[in-house]
Amino acid sequence: MATITIRDNAKYRNIMMGDIYTLNKDYNSRWFLSLRNERGLTKTLSYSKVEMENILREHYEKAR
Repeated sequence: MATITIRDNAKYRNIMMGDIYTLNKDYNSRWFLSLRNERGLTKTLSYSKVEMENILREHYEKAR
């Protein structure tokens, strides 16, 4: 299993679509991904650290 480091403002690429998202921490210390492009701002739901680690491991890769 790949090790995921949760860090605010880290960049992750969606494996299926190729879009690059930014990992953010909200005011409740929960984590969400955001994407800003020509269509505006897109945010995922907020998740606990463990849940976000699983989501990142399954659907994203660290952006270079």
